[in-house]
Amino acid sequence: MKKDVFCPALKAGAVPALEPGQIESPCDSTDYSTKVPGALDILGLYTKTGPSIVLIDSKSAGGTGFFVGHDGEDCLIITDNHAVPESNVPVVDNLGEAHFAEVRKRDLKNDLALLTSKLKFCPVLPQAETLPPDEHVVSIGHPEKFARAFVSEVGTYVGQKTRLQLADSKLFYPPLSPGEDAQRSMQIFRDLRVPGGYSGGPIFNSKGEVVSAVSGVNAIDDHFYGFATPISAARRLTEQYLAEKAH
Repeated sequence: MKKDVFCPALKAGAVPALEPGQIESPCDSTDYSTKVPGALDILGLYTKTGPSIVLIDSKSAGGTGFFVGHDGEDCLIITDNHAVPESNVPVVDNLGEAHFAEVRKRDLKNDLALLTSKLKFCPVLPQAETLPPDEHVVSIGHPEKFARAFVSEVGTYVGQKTRLQLADSKLFYPPLSPGEDAQRSMQIFRDLRVPGGYSGGPIFNSKGEVVSAVSGVNAIDDHFYGFATPISAARRLTEQYLAEKAH
């Protein structure tokens, strides 16, 4: 895990001054008021959702996760399966505190994993099932394992295709992972340039609701396209775990 850098705001000129010996800050200084139609409050979203998003600090992979519930004992966290090759991984909350998390259930077909951790506070983010065409979205995550830095990226919803359709189209996506379903549906977002460390992190609609979990990104014809797993798949995995635990 890299040295903590906290970004107090996401707006023009908001990159904080560096302390002596501090590494370069990855904070985003884009003025999103000129970039996001509908006056989506990026700063407000960033501030509000911070406690619900964690860094997945895997030694061999890693990414971002977010809270989807509580099982009566532990907080439930969703992330990408490829972000957690180990069965136990450290997760770091928005205060920079590390906690151990255990992978409880994997969904190889949709590249998702459900983790549990004994955090004291795990606020669940609101979710939305559908997205209209051309909806503007925002992803928030931990770039390159910076534990206390959030960078947001803005994109536009294009539609959904199966992994097989993506493989046969111009919107090429990396080869299937072992066990991944070629027919699984993926959401596509134009200009959503998600950097390393975003895997498994939430994508929000204009209302601040989670619509999907980041899977990856690809550059095509001078545009970046972000790919994500619909939140419905994460909800099914969570419900399956809770049902199994109840018996």
